[in-house]
Amino acid sequence: MAAAKRIESFEDCVNWVLSGARPRANFRLGAEYERLVIDSEGRTVGYDGPAGIAALFGIMVERFGWTPVLEGDKAIALTRGEASISLEPAGQFELSGAPLLLVEDMAAERDEHLLELDEAACALGLRFVYCGMNPFDRPEDAPRMPKKRYDHMRAWMPTVGTLGLDMMHLTCTVQVNLDFSSGEEAMEMFRLGYLMTPAVIALFANSPWRYGAPTGMASTRAWIWTDVDDARCKPGDWVFDPSATVRDYVRWAFNVPMYFVQHVDAAGAKVYLPTEQPRMTFGAFFERGDRGRAATLADFELHMSTLFPDVRLKRYIELRGADCVPPPLLPALPALAKGLLYDVPSRKAALALLRDGDGIERRAELRQAACVDGLDGRVGELALRPLSIALLDLALAGIERLDSEFGVDPAARSSLHALEAIARGDVAPLWQQVDAKLRAQPSLRALIEPLSC
Repeated sequence: MAAAKRIESFEDCVNWVLSGARPRANFRLGAEYERLVIDSEGRTVGYDGPAGIAALFGIMVERFGWTPVLEGDKAIALTRGEASISLEPAGQFELSGAPLLLVEDMAAERDEHLLELDEAACALGLRFVYCGMNPFDRPEDAPRMPKKRYDHMRAWMPTVGTLGLDMMHLTCTVQVNLDFSSGEEAMEMFRLGYLMTPAVIALFANSPWRYGAPTGMASTRAWIWTDVDDARCKPGDWVFDPSATVRDYVRWAFNVPMYFVQHVDAAGAKVYLPTEQPRMTFGAFFERGDRGRAATLADFELHMSTLFPDVRLKRYIELRGADCVPPPLLPALPALAKGLLYDVPSRKAALALLRDGDGIERRAELRQAACVDGLDGRVGELALRPLSIALLDLALAGIERLDSEFGVDPAARSSLHALEAIARGDVAPLWQQVDAKLRAQPSLRALIEPLSC
């Protein structure tokens, strides 16, 4: 969390974003991935009880040296070094890995994490499911985690869209976080992230069911984001404008209503409170304060974490378009992002391939086509399968060039080749594999990953 320094001007917030810039020699990658936790009957697991999330946390603390993060008397996250484990609203179990240089190192971190989780899960009779969406629960039936900010979000979501509660309680994603060296580079990477999002959705599509039945879509998870909360999910057409700057992103953030402000109660505990003026934007909070307290950079950082565009800008860049995928493919999104965004020639070539600067016609249609038809999606002459194959070729070329700068990265290559097999049709897309398993056995047990114990 940023220091509680009072914001004196709009430029303070622009400079907060730019303070994340770092030399290329210090670039790292960060991966985040979520998965469902289920019991032996195939039901999603709640927080309490002898085999609940709290018990799972307890084993991770006892056996593997994780440190609990408490909200009141409840552990809501774990930390160890630069990594953390946190809980999404319905108990989706998320690892936020340490910032690492090589996808090879990220794969090793994944393997260590999975071994620890397997041991903890075996002790409790739990299993894990890696897909983009819980295919059976409804939001009202899903477990609830004891994080107060989620209570505010649950009350907010039905007032601004029809699918926000589905997003909170049913979806799982893989995300990659990237560094930038300047504001100009940040926006170029941000723009490419948006342009490539339909291909990312198509390559990682892994959520064909909702409420116990097929939806007719490859990525129901990505489709859900189209009606969650337009104010905080859809920044506007400027995201495709080559002249857009960090100031444009911060200006958008200033115009988004705040979920809450963090205050301190009479006992000295931090509490989340809705703004005293209903649906106050961050810009209004900056101008007027809330309950006598002025806006700080810590408030701005918190607010930035409640914005949900496909590509999110903070002091680093987050690509958020992918469904969760099985463990062998978890390093694939970091590999794709590294090859395309960190290698400058591949970044420029990808921008040209995706018609950077040609306006925003049909961008939303292409994203929708990816949700529905996956790699077979197309809008006019824009076809996602050949575009995805071309992007993978550019990413592989980028990894080759980055070897001499960052070090040889065999896991990046193998992950991209695995995606390439899907894109070229040599391996069935993930969503088709999930659909086949669920039709044969309509239970979450059909999707459990084997454990090592």
